[in-house]
Order: sequence, then C-alpha cells, then structure tokens
Amino acid sequence: MPLDSRSAALGAESAGLPLLLLLTAFGVYVVPSPSLSDPRASDVNRQYFTKGVDANRIVLKPEAKLSAQGLVDQDTLVFKDLGRQISWKTVFHIEYFGPILMHALCFYLPELVYGQKVTHSFTQTVAFWLVIFHYAKREVQAQMHIA
Repeated sequence: MPLDSRSAALGAESAGLPLLLLLTAFGVYVVPSPSLSDPRASDVNRQYFTKGVDANRIVLKPEAKLSAQGLVDQDTLVFKDLGRQISWKTVFHIEYFGPILMHALCFYLPELVYGQKVTHSFTQTVAFWLVIFHYAKREVQAQMHIA
C-alpha cells in the first residue's frame, strides 16, 4: 500500500520523513529505524495515527482492523509522536500521595494554613489517621496491581 509520509510535528509536511510502518491486521505501528529522529517514537504508547488530514481526519483505533476503519490504497496516513508518556503506576502514586501530603501539612503545620496554633481533638486525630491509612492503602494497592 503506497503511503504518503507526513510529520505531525508543528503541522509541517516532510516528504523525506523516513517512516517504516508495520501494517498488521491489528493496526499500524512504527518500526524502529536508525533513520528515525527519535527511536523511542517506535513505542506503541507514543504513536497516534490518523487517516486523512484536516476536517476529514479519522483517528485510527489500534484495536480495530484497518479494513474496518475504511483504509484503502492511496489513503494518507498521518503519524504523530505523542512524546514521552508516564505510566499509570506513576499517575496513581501522584494522585494518592497528594492527599497524604496535604492532610499532613494541615495537621502538623496548622500555622501555615490557619495562621495560628491549633489543638486537635480526638475526633480530628482519628479522622486524620483514617485518611492517611486510606491513601497509604491505595498506594500499596497501586503498587501491587499495576506492577
């Protein structure tokens, strides 16, 4: 299948852009090439393919067959490198560490939040430790299930 190679970076076309594409029944993938400017772009998590350009653009779904998405000879495929991606594990760790940090700052350094010393009641102390335990448990779960 003849392919028209274009660079999605800054929207500029590049007729000389060297792309080696692997067309499979499962989708389109960039194959590592020594001539590719960033060899990490071959990571499937960084790849974004569309059929056509501008308003007629259709995003190719990696899980669907190419024929089911209407890909035929002489279609223009546009490849975009999405750049570096962080893992879901990192997302969960950041998401769950935030409340631990914020609750600890408010509990142990109330002068920064309220402008004065605060004496915590028993209920407040129990609530604080329950929140810390809850998010610490989430951190452990994220480590175990996504590893």
